[in-house]
Amino acid sequence: MSKDGVTEEQQVVAFLEANPDLLSRHPELVESLVIPHAAGDTASLVEYQAQVLRDRNRDLTSRLRDYLQRAEENEALLRRVHGFCLEIAAVDSAPTLVAMTRERLLRDFGCDFVSMGGFSERDIDGWQNLGEEAARDLESFRVAHRGVCGRLSRDRLRWLFDEGDLGEIQSGAMVTLGPPGFGILAVGSREEHRFFPGMGTLFLELLAQMVGQRLIAVDGEHADR
Repeated sequence: MSKDGVTEEQQVVAFLEANPDLLSRHPELVESLVIPHAAGDTASLVEYQAQVLRDRNRDLTSRLRDYLQRAEENEALLRRVHGFCLEIAAVDSAPTLVAMTRERLLRDFGCDFVSMGGFSERDIDGWQNLGEEAARDLESFRVAHRGVCGRLSRDRLRWLFDEGDLGEIQSGAMVTLGPPGFGILAVGSREEHRFFPGMGTLFLELLAQMVGQRLIAVDGEHADR
């Protein structure tokens, strides 16, 4: 009991009377209340409590369904990446490797455009030889060694993709190809939200590292012949 003779329970009752919308502002409190259910035409707090719990259950069920769907999609994607890595491990030709990478990304990974390029001159069909201007523009990306998703700048699109495709690419992603400084793998889409900022690039990075390392190995083998 307080000094003025008012009990804590009376204080709570007075507070609730002064704040009749408290449960509307804090619906989480309903879950922990013990409320008798009185019959009548008016909806009781017990019914309201049950509705809140049903809504919470639907929300959790929906989230779980989304997580399971993403897990299944990631598993399927991982299997495709694994299968692709097994294939390129047996390739002993740089042109074949570049062509296979482009073909598989277009066919199996939902990309509309694919670009592979580097900062050393290579006479390979489908390989973009990036000049000094492109190297300066992409220096921060090369140093960060981190994938980029979303709308790529006009210059970056120009460095990486064919001129005729630039107007169609609405979103894209690019990752380091092989070790830092070796090259870049970029993909593009006609869909604006296919690649977006914050989107994970782990699988694309793993694939690009494998392709880059294999390309270095193949180039080295042919250079020695």
